[in-house]
Amino acid sequence: MKINARQIILVLVILAIVFSIIYLEKQKTSQGDSKNKKLVALEKSTRVAQKKLQYQQAPELQGITGYLNTNESLTLQENIGKKVILIDF
Repeated sequence: MKINARQIILVLVILAIVFSIIYLEKQKTSQGDSKNKKLVALEKSTRVAQKKLQYQQAPELQGITGYLNTNESLTLQENIGKKVILIDF
């Protein structure tokens, strides 16, 4: 089977197109990721601000004599956003 110059050029052009597509896709995702992260952070801060206006902050629990599975006294303010708080009455 004889390979001529036309077939070699065709293979090279196809490889160039494939590598160009891969390169451009990587560039698009790296630029999009930074924009998306900024947008998500902005949306999150906006949602948090809206929720602070809409809902009251939970009052601290008073009159608690002890907690299960812990040796320390807990306050909601210290643990909000850091730990899962399950209150079972």
